[in-house]
Amino acid sequence: MTTVHATSTYNVEASINAYFKAAFTGMTRPSIITLPSYVENMPEVTANLPSFSFETLPTGSMDIYMGRIVDVSTKGIRELGILDLSALVSRKSSNYMAQLRFMQGMITTAYIDSGGGVVIKDYTSTPGTPTATNFRVTFVDLNWVSVAVDPNPDILRRRGLVQYQWDMRSSN
Repeated sequence: MTTVHATSTYNVEASINAYFKAAFTGMTRPSIITLPSYVENMPEVTANLPSFSFETLPTGSMDIYMGRIVDVSTKGIRELGILDLSALVSRKSSNYMAQLRFMQGMITTAYIDSGGGVVIKDYTSTPGTPTATNFRVTFVDLNWVSVAVDPNPDILRRRGLVQYQWDMRSSN
């Protein structure tokens, strides 16, 4: 019987989001930036601004292993994804541009400090206290892209796209 491996998509996405949240929490911020709130996967809720938004965009997979054999007892494929990590601020704040630029810097700093990726943690088995696995998700690139004007004219957004990849495994 095949069980979901620790390198599952859920564990990868949860590990990436947890890394960035912890990195942002640990950063020194100026008085114009309170600890930002977080919005994941664009729920239909009101965001408390300033806020970071996390949206995962799976982009595909590649068969890079002959016969999909990663090692003696494991099969797998290379999975590719993009994390849309956005900073959101309210134009009602007198410091909104400074907030937005500082939050963009927070994203870039966390990306740099990751050392090129993060260890995948097992949220499936132990959601409250996930344990580290022997596997890693690699960050490939960070790109800043322009965004359309938000339907809410009070919101201004800076959008960073973090490309990442990892080997999803199956042990059966």
